[in-house]
Amino acid sequence: MTFLGDKELHQLFLQFKLGLLEEEESDETDALGYSMKHWHKYFVVAEKC
Repeated sequence: MTFLGDKELHQLFLQFKLGLLEEEESDETDALGYSMKHWHKYFVVAEKC
């Protein structure tokens, strides 16, 4: 897992042309199925400039 804030995520892609940058939020169980967590998933399509 990588933990980045919105600002850090955008800085990662400064040298790229972004075709898509979407965030999906959901409440789901962890990988072992024990406890509920609030997740942020990012979907990125980028082209190197």
